[in-house]
Amino acid sequence: ALLSVLPKNLSGNINGRCTISNSPYIVNGNITVLDGDSLVIDAGVEIRFDSNTSLSIYGGLALNGTDASTIKFTANTTSPSKGYWGGIYIYSHSAIVFDYAIAEYAQKGVICFSYANVEFVNSVFQNNKRGIELSLESHELATIQVKKSRLLYNNCGVYLRNATAQTAIENNVFARNDTGICADSKAFTIFNCTVA
Repeated sequence: ALLSVLPKNLSGNINGRCTISNSPYIVNGNITVLDGDSLVIDAGVEIRFDSNTSLSIYGGLALNGTDASTIKFTANTTSPSKGYWGGIYIYSHSAIVFDYAIAEYAQKGVICFSYANVEFVNSVFQNNKRGIELSLESHELATIQVKKSRLLYNNCGVYLRNATAQTAIENNVFARNDTGICADSKAFTIFNCTVA
């Protein structure tokens, strides 16, 4: 079934598609994709979040960004600061590829919880308090890959809590963060990253 096009102003439970013709989208209140529902975001779409609002994913998330036409998650203000909006919270167990996207000015650009299966690739996390966060209890698992992405001007680029061997950080650029990687375990792998 074709997903319906979402309205320009978003709040509450959402299930549908964000299209370039309706961009920019404005998030007026917390938005949630329920288990069994999906959010598809087309190339070039910008989603602007009001102060302290967040996107929570329990269902599917598909990002159709391209090198020439990235997707942007940003603050809905002309003078943004780090932590203006909450972030993208991934509770879903479905595989998600965060490709050709930008997340900026959030408290946590993207935070992944137990059994998340997320690949971040070709993306930019900038001016967040934390760019990407993995938050697990000690007995929980998740598969997180951060590849060919840039983490810039965050308080902490990648924050790992109880990361396991299923966490890989490869071929990324970390620049101008207060701290590049914050971690409480050594179980994850890091390979071929540039820190400046």
